[in-house]
Amino acid sequence: MAVMCLLVLFLAVVMAGTETTETPGCLHNGVYRREGESFDDGDCNDCWCSPWGVNCFSVLCATPQCHDSVFKAGDCCPSCPSGPNCRLPGGRIISVGVNVTMNGRVCRCDTPRTYFGILGVICTRGDQ
Repeated sequence: MAVMCLLVLFLAVVMAGTETTETPGCLHNGVYRREGESFDDGDCNDCWCSPWGVNCFSVLCATPQCHDSVFKAGDCCPSCPSGPNCRLPGGRIISVGVNVTMNGRVCRCDTPRTYFGILGVICTRGDQ
């Protein structure tokens, strides 16, 4: 009986020393995240820590408003180094608001005319 009492007392002391107050969370790339925390993983993914682990989705990028977009180092989405622009038939790129005469027609890169997120060229006869 004395041995049993000592065993119970020993277990009570050991269990008291191992009590944990750790909050639920996730370990991602060596960094501990709290449950519910959102973060950018540095690899163009939006992530959050859920009760089931880390969930990540690729960053969604808006369609660039240009035809000469580039990916700069460190950026997840493309940018327009020359500003908003359009591509004319034949490949020439013109800025928004610029008029160009081609084959008797006046073509303009017009801001309000977007087709699937890309700025469009509007061409009219030169006499209009």
